Amino acid sequence: MKLVEFEMFCLKLLSEKTKLICYDCVDSKQATIAALYCRILEQFNSCLVLGEQELFSSIPILGRAMCESYMDLKAMISNPDYFEYIAYNTMKELIKQLNEAKKYPDNPFAKMLLKKDDVEGLTAEIELQLAKVKKTSKKMSDRFDTGEVRDEYLLYMLLCSHIHGDLTTLASRHIEERPDGFHVRFLHDYINKESFWPLIYIIGMTIEASETIHTYFNTDYEFKSLKDQLDNILMETIN
Repeated sequence: MKLVEFEMFCLKLLSEKTKLICYDCVDSKQATIAALYCRILEQFNSCLVLGEQELFSSIPILGRAMCESYMDLKAMISNPDYFEYIAYNTMKELIKQLNEAKKYPDNPFAKMLLKKDDVEGLTAEIELQLAKVKKTSKKMSDRFDTGEVRDEYLLYMLLCSHIHGDLTTLASRHIEERPDGFHVRFLHDYINKESFWPLIYIIGMTIEASETIHTYFNTDYEFKSLKDQLDNILMETIN
């Protein structure tokens, strides 16, 4: 089974198995955990669309977002205080956005926030909520430690190099050094074995997230077969 075909198979199967997940709708933590898993599946679906079209250059961008969602999912399940940490940082970020919009109201993007009813009242309410929440901050590496997925932190950093202003990854994709100088390859989406590595780990991360969520909600669904199939495809791709 080819890699993209296996990804399609996984997405269909995992989407179908979401019917087994039963969460307490009055428990905000359980709802957030389920929603994080939804985000992972949506991002996985986007990677599939790109993979089908052999457009691999944007897959690391989605992979980075998935890596962070996966880490948050694992951390929220393993550490009871992590939900409060996410809530605090979410509110703090919204306050920053509102203050930036009020400072520069003519900014066209600010209008999306300032058109809300009673912006000052909303800001005051969020600041009141922030005061009630335990103030905390974590480095990104610490967040991966909290989720007990420290190995994936290196994967996260590698994926980040494809997104930020990293000259090495930029040059490897778009600049070819020849005797007569540097030649830029526009709209370059070549395919080689290196093109597939983000997709392989994204599939693995999705399967691991699925196993985590099904274990948390006690669905008793078994993931060994999917893991074995991915291992076989990984060996075929490497060889």
